[in-house]
Amino acid sequence: MLEYVPKIMRLGRNPMARLTLAKVHFENGNHERAIEECQAALHLNPTMALAHFGLGIVYKVIGRMEVARSSCLAALKYDSGLVRARLLLAEIESELGNLKGAIEECCLVIDQDPANTKAHFLLGIFYLDAEEHNQAIACFKQSLVLNPQMSEAYLKLATIYEFQGKNEEAIVSVEAALKLNPIFPRFRLMLGDLYFANKNYSAALREYEEAIEINPLLGAAHFSAGEVHYAQEQYREAIVRYRLAIKHDPQAVEPLQRMGNIYYHLGEYQQAVQHYKAVLLQNPSIINVKTDCGDALTAHGNFPEAISQYKEAIQLSGLSCKRADQLAEHGMYQEAIKEYRMVLDMTSEVILPKSTSGNVVYGAINDSYKRRKHDRLALSFPLDIRTKDSGDYLVARSINASKRGLLIETGTALEVGADVEVISRINIEGKRVSSKGKVVRLASKESSDKNNFGIELVGENGVWEKIMAA
Repeated sequence: MLEYVPKIMRLGRNPMARLTLAKVHFENGNHERAIEECQAALHLNPTMALAHFGLGIVYKVIGRMEVARSSCLAALKYDSGLVRARLLLAEIESELGNLKGAIEECCLVIDQDPANTKAHFLLGIFYLDAEEHNQAIACFKQSLVLNPQMSEAYLKLATIYEFQGKNEEAIVSVEAALKLNPIFPRFRLMLGDLYFANKNYSAALREYEEAIEINPLLGAAHFSAGEVHYAQEQYREAIVRYRLAIKHDPQAVEPLQRMGNIYYHLGEYQQAVQHYKAVLLQNPSIINVKTDCGDALTAHGNFPEAISQYKEAIQLSGLSCKRADQLAEHGMYQEAIKEYRMVLDMTSEVILPKSTSGNVVYGAINDSYKRRKHDRLALSFPLDIRTKDSGDYLVARSINASKRGLLIETGTALEVGADVEVISRINIEGKRVSSKGKVVRLASKESSDKNNFGIELVGENGVWEKIMAA
């Protein structure tokens, strides 16, 4: 669009021409020039609502949310009927963690323009973020009344229905979205996942194959197809799929971990170790891969290296096991392995070499996919813990985190079984995030003035996925 700049310049240096130039620079990714042109327009006309709105758009894109909010408020000051500015303000309020404000702004738009599809859709998203699912469903359904071609509204409905355990309703919603956009592989993957959850493996595989046909380079689709074979213990077929997933997404670690699990199950322990170590090269903080690697090394007879993996897993978990350390120092490897696994809550049985006997229990092991579905990462970040009964806020710090729970350190004792709210003190995508939880255990601690507690997160915890990805 830069070729239009000379023509726009010939229109003069009036506010609208400067605003048009700002749009050209913005669409070409030059945010700094876009801001300069909006400010130039406002220098000529300080009450130009569209210029304030334009600044709000640019500032939101570059993550300066507070300034973006001020720009939108200025736009609405000079033109209270500028619906686009109010909807942008609603999105900004949401990004800043003010869901109540975001909902209020959407409701103001709907009062002004009841047929505004975007307002109903955004309101549904904000209700969904606030875990008010029935209100969210009503908003997405109204969006579809106003615009039956809105496939994203069907997907949002499917997300809620899936969370509520209404898989059949979720399937109907995704199928409706696919009728509108049959070539979107993301829709196929979501439908496949719903069939997979219902253990309708043939239907799930069909949808994953459709996604692959649309985009053969989609590693996630190859991985999901592998999961179908994995669930049915068709291990050789699963390996083929996982290898394709890695080929198209070399940074993916889940296929490598699954292949490690398969080789372990097949008794090919050295192969299993190689795959687990390949995962750990990319991400050395995945605790359950370290424990899986320890199990495979144990089965292969390499006890010292197995102990090293278990010890690192314990350290990443913020735990300790001095008794196991002492046993390992005295060469009592099998007894030490038993102690390490107990501390790590590994209740499954572990395989030992056939020629070995000892205190570690023999037998098949459930792979990590079945025994521990959620990866834990060693993450340290500041938290506030609000107790439900007293409403007090306690200062704490995470030791490790997963999609399912946290291990925290705090100087104040918590009661096991207490309901709490866990609030991150770092900003993720411009806002603090929180989740409900329950104190499930008092963990071992290194000092007398600190307490380590395990907290199980309740409900949807996509926020912690963002923290782990940050």
